[in-house]
Amino acid sequence: MIDAATHKQTGDIKLPAHPESFQLDAKANRLWVNLPGSGMIGVADIKQHQLVDKWKKLLPRANFPMAYDAGQHRIIVGYRVPATLKVLDSNTGKEIFSSGMAGDADDLYWDDKTKQILVSGGSGSVNVFKQTGPATYKEVANIPTRDGARTSLWVPELRLFILAARTSDGKPAALLLYQFAD
Repeated sequence: MIDAATHKQTGDIKLPAHPESFQLDAKANRLWVNLPGSGMIGVADIKQHQLVDKWKKLLPRANFPMAYDAGQHRIIVGYRVPATLKVLDSNTGKEIFSSGMAGDADDLYWDDKTKQILVSGGSGSVNVFKQTGPATYKEVANIPTRDGARTSLWVPELRLFILAARTSDGKPAALLLYQFAD
């Protein structure tokens, strides 16, 4: 934690492994963090500056991207080994939904407006899952991209998905833009 006025560190949260994606619920003072090196998701209390829970799963592994559905209290996690999308209850860590998804995922997003999950995978596709019931999601699109293109940005105000593509198969590096309808 850093004090914005003094620029001095006021606290930190010790972790058992290298952190990847994390999501914050400021109202609940909770922070969820992917810890792929230890095969777990850490739950931190940001007021106490400490981990208060560790959700450990043996498989799948390599949990990198994460999103948060604050309205339904759900953590959405992408795993690379095997390529799996999981939706978890943010209070308990209990699994609500699981499905295969794009391989080598680096980013994923929850769009509250359309109740959709957007996943970018380095295996060469963007997956879109739509929530169809209280605990069900259906893959509604599998958009081919480029191998290795996995870093992305979702701009919900513009309904724009931006994907970073590296040089591949004679094509130059580029930002690939996907416009989504409302």
